[in-house]
Amino acid sequence: MKQFFLVVIFWSVSFYGFTQIDTSQSNLQKFTPSQLIKDQNWDVKIFNSLYTQNKREDNGKIINEPRSNFFTTTFEVFTGVSKKSTANLGFIFNFKSNTINENRWSPLKFIDNKSNSARALTSVGISLKWRPNKNSKNFTIQSSFFAPIFEDQPRFFLDKRSYVIENRLFYDKTFPGRKFQLFTEIDFAYNFGGKAKDATQFQNVGERYANNSLGIPVSAFLSYFITSKYTALIYLQHFELVDLGNNFSQGYSLAGLGFKMQLFDNVTIEMSYSYFFQARGAGLGESYNFGVRYLLI
Repeated sequence: MKQFFLVVIFWSVSFYGFTQIDTSQSNLQKFTPSQLIKDQNWDVKIFNSLYTQNKREDNGKIINEPRSNFFTTTFEVFTGVSKKSTANLGFIFNFKSNTINENRWSPLKFIDNKSNSARALTSVGISLKWRPNKNSKNFTIQSSFFAPIFEDQPRFFLDKRSYVIENRLFYDKTFPGRKFQLFTEIDFAYNFGGKAKDATQFQNVGERYANNSLGIPVSAFLSYFITSKYTALIYLQHFELVDLGNNFSQGYSLAGLGFKMQLFDNVTIEMSYSYFFQARGAGLGESYNFGVRYLLI
């Protein structure tokens, strides 16, 4: 699969003209997650991620286990609500398709048989993206509230059954020459709801693992613009789940590489691969990611 991504990147760059010179600033360069759109403009994004694992860390030991696969589609739609581009309002929907003891691509069959697979629209959220300092256009905060809406899965994990209050802090920096761009993000996600120890026999204890905790992912993305419309990127992320009363905490680190391409003025696609190289009480797997973004500006 790694080779597949490299072939796609090479083909795309070659086909659309690696040697083209474009000094204008494209939407791909301009509209990072840190940037806000204007009043009555729209930003729509679909992001798909397939995570798969067959081993995990447990008390300092690496445990082999049946393969488990978790496919997530996140649909986001934001619109500008300020003439000065200081606030965007949006809604976020998360769809899950998970399998266990199946091959890594099995979630894409979207089967729900209640034994080794499950799928559902699991959570919805309302989000406000805003600029705390009008003089700093590269720093924004996205404040969201999510609610779980799926039915309990007593025998199979589908998603965490948590209400979430989340604040994501975005910052980007484009270096002179517009060839390199750094994007950083730190999140604070407070998960709350019923504790795992209080779950009934008709409820899934595992789906309550994250309740009464604080999730803190820290991420950094470095992009290199081959042209203004094609960029290759590398990234690192570390995640900590801090226990706030559910007697569970975990952490993991991942590294990845990706590629983004502006197909049209308003349409961008992205592909990336992530490898989870360190974990504490969590899986050691990998993820394959694909996204499409549409800007109506």
